[in-house]
Amino acid sequence: MLVTDEVLDAFDKQGNYVGTIERKKSHKKNAGVFHKVVHVWFINENNELLIQKRAACKPTCPNRWDIACAGHIESGESILTACERETFEELGLKVKPGDFIYVGELIHEEMNELTEQFIVKTDKDIKDMTLQVEEVSEVKWINIKDFKQLLYSDAFMNHSDDYKYFLSRFLTLHFDR
Repeated sequence: MLVTDEVLDAFDKQGNYVGTIERKKSHKKNAGVFHKVVHVWFINENNELLIQKRAACKPTCPNRWDIACAGHIESGESILTACERETFEELGLKVKPGDFIYVGELIHEEMNELTEQFIVKTDKDIKDMTLQVEEVSEVKWINIKDFKQLLYSDAFMNHSDDYKYFLSRFLTLHFDR
């Protein structure tokens, strides 16, 4: 649920802290600053990715497949704390900070976001997850070949072409066997 007075740290394009911004203003075209979000991908021993289907009530891209979990980093919150919080909120999974493997940062100009990308290697069973119904309607494991096809379809969240290229290349180099 979106809290209208939620505050996020604000950054310039190079990632330098420049102040704060209200979340409700953070995605506006003329925001003038960026904010940080975390994207957490899960991969199992079969090199399958965990993906989530966004809840039907989501204002942006409802009922589309997306990253296993993602969210805004709150003002003053560390990146790893945000990863832990989002993973627990959306999937009901407790993940230790040392299990988040940093992949890199991507700039999403249209949304004014600096996205911090992480991978977690896990073999958690879907039945052991507790989904946040306001955010997630279902999750599934998908092999990388099928994921790459889904990524470029209308059934997947509308991420930028740069993001899709980055993710496809990363998966090919590290997990597509």
